[in-house]
Amino acid sequence: MSLEVIYVTRHGTVEPFVGLWAQSARPDADAGTKPAILGEAGLSEWYGSASFEHPTSASSDRLAELFPAFDRSYVPAVVPSRMGESIAQLHDRVALTMDALIKQCDEAGVRAVLLCSHAATAIALGRVLTGNMPENIEAEDFRVFTCSLSAFRRRAAAPCDIAGEAAATSAPRTLGGPILLQQKWIGRTAEELEAGGYAK
Repeated sequence: MSLEVIYVTRHGTVEPFVGLWAQSARPDADAGTKPAILGEAGLSEWYGSASFEHPTSASSDRLAELFPAFDRSYVPAVVPSRMGESIAQLHDRVALTMDALIKQCDEAGVRAVLLCSHAATAIALGRVLTGNMPENIEAEDFRVFTCSLSAFRRRAAAPCDIAGEAAATSAPRTLGGPILLQQKWIGRTAEELEAGGYAK
C-alpha cells in the first residue's frame, strides 16, 4: 500500500521526505500519485496554558513558497488556542483532530496516511488512536523522540464516532482502527470539544 496523504504540523516540514519519495517513485509514475501534503494545525506543537499568545506558523501561502509540495488550499480541521492548553486539552484537541482527519480520509477512500507532529502531540496521538489513556497522564506509555516513527493499523471491528456510537456503515475501514475514544472522550460530542477552545 503506498502513501496517499501526508498531514503535517504547520510548524515543520517534510520537504526532505517528499524529495526522497519522489526519487524512489517509479519512473512511469505521474504527478497524481504523489501524496498530498496538508498542513493540519491540530497536529501542532503543544504549548502550555499562558496569559499571553504563543507563536503561530506562517500563512499557507508563505509555507507553499518555502515548501513547494505544501498544499495551500487545505483548510485545517482544528486550530488550537493561541493561549496554550493543558495536557487534558491537548488530548481533546488531538481526539477532535483525528476524528476529523479519519472522516476526511474515509470519505476520500484514503488508506495510507503519514501524520507528522511533535513529541507531546505524538504521545496524545498514540493514546487517542489506541484508546489507551493511562490514569496518570505523565505515564511513559508511548515513547517518542526527537525523530521517531510509530505505525498504527485500523482494527477490523465496527467503527465508532467521537460520541462512541457505532457507525451505521459496513464500508471497509483502514486508517487507525475504529477510533477508540474511550475513557474521557466517550459521550463527548465534537461541539463539546470545540467549546473547549478548538475551532476551524
